[in-house]
Amino acid sequence: MLFFLGALIVFLTWNENYGDQKTEFNQAFGNAVKRLFAEPRFISLGLIQSLFETTMYTFVFLWAPCLTAATESDEPLPFGTIFANLMVSIMIGSSVFSIMMRLNVQLINIAKILFVIAALAMYSCSLFITGPHLLGLFFCVFEFCCGIYFPALGTLKAITVPDEMRSTMSNLFRIPLNFMVMIVLLKVDDFDKTTLFFICVGELLLGLLLCFFFQAKTEEENVRASPG
Repeated sequence: MLFFLGALIVFLTWNENYGDQKTEFNQAFGNAVKRLFAEPRFISLGLIQSLFETTMYTFVFLWAPCLTAATESDEPLPFGTIFANLMVSIMIGSSVFSIMMRLNVQLINIAKILFVIAALAMYSCSLFITGPHLLGLFFCVFEFCCGIYFPALGTLKAITVPDEMRSTMSNLFRIPLNFMVMIVLLKVDDFDKTTLFFICVGELLLGLLLCFFFQAKTEEENVRASPG
């Protein structure tokens, strides 16, 4: 009912945004792609997005089967309560991001911290694959990182990538994201769960290295842009 009410309010009060109708789509898209691949820091930022979100989507397909396999009891798991804990962990992560921003922690440093914590959480999951309580705890830690990731990366893209190419960049880097997720899903029965967690750790560590690369390229750009 609330969705219908919201849709009615939008229909009656919002004006349609048609964008810049004078700009040809092919030209705008082509210019955005050229500029994107001319800037190594844009590429690294897009790959950071792809790597973390590949891990996140892999986790979505792993958490329930892993907890079910780790539980010796024949009683069904309280998936509603578990899912609620995961969502609360995301909320806590978002709140911690707000605190870190008020403390003036650099965005790229926040990204590096979350990649380290997420990698440790995935590695710990591989070690405690048969312990349901510890497994659930480290799942919550990873979801906490997801809560930091979304506002951190969104803000980082907003201040780094120009408006006219931001959506193009996000869409382009969903191609490797979807490809990597597809490979994992196709091969999910060929690997044990421990191996899949190790793959996630590798993706996160690669993302961490790209954070350092992005920071170095951004500092170089700032030096070139500074007067004198």
